[in-house]
Amino acid sequence: MRFAWTLSLLCGYGFTRDLRIQVLKVVPRFFCVLSDRMENSTNLFSTFDFSQLQSPDFKEDAVREEIILPILKHLGYNGYQIVRSKNLQYPFLTTGSKKRPITLIPDYLLKVDDNYAWVLDAKSPNENIRFGDNIEQVYSYSIHPEIRTKYFALCNGRQFTAFRQDEQIPFIDLEIKELQNNWEKLARFLSSDSFQTGKSIVYEPVAKAGTNNAKFNYVNY
Repeated sequence: MRFAWTLSLLCGYGFTRDLRIQVLKVVPRFFCVLSDRMENSTNLFSTFDFSQLQSPDFKEDAVREEIILPILKHLGYNGYQIVRSKNLQYPFLTTGSKKRPITLIPDYLLKVDDNYAWVLDAKSPNENIRFGDNIEQVYSYSIHPEIRTKYFALCNGRQFTAFRQDEQIPFIDLEIKELQNNWEKLARFLSSDSFQTGKSIVYEPVAKAGTNNAKFNYVNY
């Protein structure tokens, strides 16, 4: 079904024959990999005891190791593609008559073909990752001159949310317990293969906050 849809789309947009052949060589491989990872994701957290999230001892470091790392590996990221705790230098902050540098450290930067594809930050299970200060923090990582990614995401062990820089509402918002039912969407947008194949994403409509038509920017939020 997906392969037939891709073929009709290419023909409808008038792609040249050679270009259609090259694209159709890649697309089946992408969907095969995606299908395999969907099957593997079914048992990703089958043995994980989610009651652990209630414990005050289950903090950000546990979320990183127990929840996030397995997800990243199933999305196809390994080794050098997962950059942990990179120091990002920001302009100086003036306090009184002194200036001091600001250093921010995102938990994960995900690389594809030697470029940063998206940013992911871990939060404790009781942290809000749908709106508020945590979103602004990770947004600031994504727009940093050394990074410049369109996408950024957060995970607190209970939920996983992903945003575009120009959208206030997450385009991915799922419960980790229900991950197996939403894996196709997660992999379609954020897997290493989705970036490598030159994806063209059509996002589902999201509700806009307020009636202001100005372009959304977390810096001015």
